[in-house]
Amino acid sequence: MKKLLFDCLSLFGLAKSEKSDDPQALLGIWRVLLIHPTGKCAQWAWRRYLLHFNEGGYLYFNLSANTCDGQYSSTGPGHLKIEDVYCTLMCCDSPFSDRLAELLISATSFEVQGRTLLLFGRGGVIKAKRRKSKLR
Repeated sequence: MKKLLFDCLSLFGLAKSEKSDDPQALLGIWRVLLIHPTGKCAQWAWRRYLLHFNEGGYLYFNLSANTCDGQYSSTGPGHLKIEDVYCTLMCCDSPFSDRLAELLISATSFEVQGRTLLLFGRGGVIKAKRRKSKLR
């Protein structure tokens, strides 16, 4: 399934470049480009959704109305575990945000290719691009 999803995502501009499954490659801020739920069409992110993977295993991300944080760890190359995620409950998030949160929390593996991050889980794939600069 991972290969099929990767082949499908290659249509969205993933060139064959250096791959990394080192957990250190996750560190930084990533802008979500699209989500691809299993069995459904890929959905482009029309808002600015950011994922922050910090040292010490801390994860922060924003949705359309709420923000979330939690912990992440890696049990080996390419493996990912996200847990203890808590989100604010200010208002209702968009359907895209809800699906993004579900996919992120269920992610079990990752791959970094250059500035592109792929997060794989039982529900599908998230594709994100590394941010070059600080938040604006």
